[in-house]
Amino acid sequence: MKVYSISKPAFWGIVLLILLLPPSRHWKLMFGGERTTGTVGEFAPMWHEAYFEGQVLEHASEVFFTAGDSICMTHGPINYPLTYGKKVIVIYKRNNPSKSCIVTFSALYHTNYSVLLIIILVVWLAFYLSYNRYRKKATPS
Repeated sequence: MKVYSISKPAFWGIVLLILLLPPSRHWKLMFGGERTTGTVGEFAPMWHEAYFEGQVLEHASEVFFTAGDSICMTHGPINYPLTYGKKVIVIYKRNNPSKSCIVTFSALYHTNYSVLLIIILVVWLAFYLSYNRYRKKATPS
């Protein structure tokens, strides 16, 4: 009987793909958007659409950036203050600057989607460990 196992390079390749899930929400912007530098403003209250509760008052850092000849604003991660005055990279859609993303670790990974990332990593690790544990023991000849 042939015994199958998952190699370590395959395991780490899949872990890398799982870790790329949160930034992949913005792949169109990252590959086709305009890149500019934004400045972090104050940590201010904002209304945010929650899944089950409707509109909820949250706090987020305001980030100001220039798009063409106008100044636009976007928000940083919810309930995570960015350093006031810090310069960050912002990528926005050329014809619609309201579609934008901030390219920092906290902005990409400090989201509700990070919970899904942790769950998928735990399930993948459990699968890998259980699948590679069941090997046919060598019988003495």
